[in-house]
Amino acid sequence: MIAYSPLAQGLLSARYDPDHRPRAMRAVSPWFLPDNLERARPLFEALRRVGKAHGAEPAQVALAWVVRHPNVVAIPGASSESQLDANVDAADLLLSDAEVEELAAEAAALRPVTGIASVPAFARLLLRRS
Repeated sequence: MIAYSPLAQGLLSARYDPDHRPRAMRAVSPWFLPDNLERARPLFEALRRVGKAHGAEPAQVALAWVVRHPNVVAIPGASSESQLDANVDAADLLLSDAEVEELAAEAAALRPVTGIASVPAFARLLLRRS
């Protein structure tokens, strides 16, 4: 399997929250709605916790988690040389079985608001701007 956008357009970098959302194209993705960023908080915390144990960033943990699955190749994007270096370093990150299970459990528990159900949340965002 080829994992295109294994960091979910930057969501798994764990650098966004309801008060600090991305701009441009990602801002109109349901994944980056304030409600979904709040719902993703436990996953972000797990990525940070595992990253701290390894001296790694959450995005590196997410990449290591993805490529740890058999027959998976990740194609991460990089908008800077430092992101490219971090992506390369993620290949050397060895996660324990317990860490993989924790990340899998948090990912499975995430229930984002998507599709037509996300329309009211986008409407609330537009009303706040006006």
